[in-house]
Amino acid sequence: MTLSNIVSFIDEAAKNGFTLNIPDGRFKSDIHPQLLYQAGLDSDATPILVFFECHLPDPKQISFDELVTLLKQKLDSFVKNDYVFVYFANSDSQKPSLPWLVNTYHDLDRNYKKNLKKLYLVHPSNWTKVLLNMFGTIISP
Repeated sequence: MTLSNIVSFIDEAAKNGFTLNIPDGRFKSDIHPQLLYQAGLDSDATPILVFFECHLPDPKQISFDELVTLLKQKLDSFVKNDYVFVYFANSDSQKPSLPWLVNTYHDLDRNYKKNLKKLYLVHPSNWTKVLLNMFGTIISP
């Protein structure tokens, strides 16, 4: 891709209301700045959001409820339109309980679910596969 193609690609994304963001480190100091960030745009100028499970903070430092509130603040501007989500799983990270995940999923605004165009799971653990199968039965196509 040439520089002029990249510039026109970014311009087209801007016309559609998307901006290119980098990790801003504006989470609390005990949350890794690359826990969630925009990695760029796909070929349709759809933002690509990346989440690294390995950067989940210790629940003793911040509750998962507080973390979800912070993540939603970062995501709210993206989920109004189509977006792509890349999830890097890690079997060694802190994991919330299954009931907590179900409640959090049900609390998510409709835009989080309907505007998700692609979900990529990288290195899914057995836990992640079970969750995907479970949520796959309750997620509408």
